Amino acid sequence: MKKVFSVFLLLILYFGCLYAIGVEPMSVEIEADAGASAEFILTIRGEAQDTVTKITPFQPLQQETGDITYQQVDAEVYSPIGWISLDQNEVDVPAGGKTDIPVKVNIPFGIRGTYILTLMVEPEAAQGEGMIQFKIRYAVRVTIRVNSSGIRENAKVDAMQFVPNEKKAPVLQVKLNNVSGLDYLCSVNASIRDETGRLIENLKMMTDSEQKRGQQGIRFYPEASLAFLSLPEKIVSPGKYRIQAIVKMNDFQRIFQQTVEIKKDEFIFPDARDFYLVIDNTKRLLQLNPGGVKTDVIQASNESQQSIDVSVQFTDVVSDFENSIKYFVSFRGEPKFTLDPGRSNRLVTMYKIPRDATPNTYYGKLIYTASKDGTPITSETVTMAVQIGEKKTPSTTLSNISSNGEIVAAVLENDGQVHLADLLGEISVLRKETNEMISTVEVLPIDNSWIFPTQEFSLIGQPETPIPTGTMIYRLMLYNGKDLILETETEGIIE
Repeated sequence: MKKVFSVFLLLILYFGCLYAIGVEPMSVEIEADAGASAEFILTIRGEAQDTVTKITPFQPLQQETGDITYQQVDAEVYSPIGWISLDQNEVDVPAGGKTDIPVKVNIPFGIRGTYILTLMVEPEAAQGEGMIQFKIRYAVRVTIRVNSSGIRENAKVDAMQFVPNEKKAPVLQVKLNNVSGLDYLCSVNASIRDETGRLIENLKMMTDSEQKRGQQGIRFYPEASLAFLSLPEKIVSPGKYRIQAIVKMNDFQRIFQQTVEIKKDEFIFPDARDFYLVIDNTKRLLQLNPGGVKTDVIQASNESQQSIDVSVQFTDVVSDFENSIKYFVSFRGEPKFTLDPGRSNRLVTMYKIPRDATPNTYYGKLIYTASKDGTPITSETVTMAVQIGEKKTPSTTLSNISSNGEIVAAVLENDGQVHLADLLGEISVLRKETNEMISTVEVLPIDNSWIFPTQEFSLIGQPETPIPTGTMIYRLMLYNGKDLILETETEGIIE
């Protein structure tokens, strides 16, 4: 089976000149058996001028940050390079026309797992009198998944530790190595507990690449290593802390645990960070009818002893979110300002709902960032929602529940049309063979953020006593506030 994704890329130059080529597809996914062959068409479209374009196989390398770099090697160094067969490695692309290049993939026998390579499409540099000379490359990812019955996603912990950031504050780092031979979508959450087992903080861990996108979830390449990081806000003293990392790999989940010591001389602990930005209400829900108009005021205060610079930015709650509030809201206030100690700033938000607006709940968020001397020190997110007409019924589905005996974690998805809030879950753990009740565990979200439609989320809890090994039945009852929104059960093995 072959999946194709298309992207059209442009490069704009100064002096009023536009040069562009279109390359499609930008990503190809092939699923086949060992010994099979596959073929796809690489299309290059010309724009302003005739171009000579080279096509060269490269090996992609995933860095710890999640970013991808490329190296040109031969098949002796990276064997999938030799699986690619091109009729020609250099083609002429006419201005305004297109050239189709057949690409054949011959998979050898005796292999299984995921293999990823890149076809680098490189037009020749355009040049002319009074013009900037340029060179651009288009990286076409080819993912080959060879039938891998009996193999499943897996990861190994290379390191679980606290590392200092530029301000010497302790940042939790979980470094994972993909040892499965498969590629998979990976996300990591973590909980920090003190030596007595008391929960201090739950964290969403992200690679640098995820942080740039502002969204959890990254494609983990085989044999690659990734560093997931998060800055705790509630660790204010040295000591020993028990870290539990919940690693989701496609639909599979593993829990890793380690005790880590934070030494006094290695870090500087936060002091007034929680006081730089104090916002009266960070979750603002309004109810309006079509044609309605309303004004809301958001007040941000500086309760510290130092002046700060503040910037305010509006963004959607989820990338390409369908029910964005941006069509109904405008703002009156400065996007950047200085906030002196003890002073406040008021931002006026104005809602105007069209008469033909579709009844639903629409969302957006404002990100307040406080900086000193140009360096961001903390941020606060104000989530905004406007409910037009009657509220939709919350809905969610269960992906899986897993446990290592000491904690229980459930992964779910909001498949409804309205956010979830004030979630509380109860998981009954029963031994499958006897139906004997082993434990009842209260599970809670990683944080108290709203969970928006299409978003995946985790619930985590700790039993009063460790759960023994064996095959268990997990029965979940999930409440959104006082309303029961999900009652379901699944099986799992505790090893």
